[in-house]
Amino acid sequence: MLLIGSKAEVTWMKSAISKGCKIKDLGNVKFFLGMLVERDRHKRRIYLSQGAYIKNVLTRFKIEDSKGCPTPMDLKSKLRNRLAEEEVTEKHQYQEAVSCLTYAAITTRPDIAYASALVGRFSGDLSTAHWVVVKRILRYLRETQELRLEPGRGENGAIGGVRFDWNSRNERVLYTETYEWSSVGTPWSS
Repeated sequence: MLLIGSKAEVTWMKSAISKGCKIKDLGNVKFFLGMLVERDRHKRRIYLSQGAYIKNVLTRFKIEDSKGCPTPMDLKSKLRNRLAEEEVTEKHQYQEAVSCLTYAAITTRPDIAYASALVGRFSGDLSTAHWVVVKRILRYLRETQELRLEPGRGENGAIGGVRFDWNSRNERVLYTETYEWSSVGTPWSS
């Protein structure tokens, strides 16, 4: 269990929980759900990153030594359903890779959220072109694996938030998504 709050709030909560069951305080969090948690108490900042997770994913799909790239997607690429004459790509490996990308996007990498959602749409019937796009997203993560998120307090009082847009001329879609967190749960922002 991860407790977040002032010293007084955390002490009160630990006391309340210990009345009902035996607990062990492991101290300050360093890793949580595959995320590295770094604290700068002087500046009152917390940083979340997944460099080790990303490195493991790259190794798992044998592209740890590949050249990185600066963006998760090429604006010129256009994904579509596989045509009957196109070669079918191995579905299981593709779905595993998309799952890894989705986990990263949900936890610490909102910059790949659109790209991972897009490739996830084709998990049922995919071609080599789809796998090429997934590899590009992985290569982008290789290039940016040391990026980290920093929670902050927004103007509207929200503890954290992130907004990102993706204007895809190829698909004629404007994708805009906004997330905001209150004091419930773990806040993130980029």
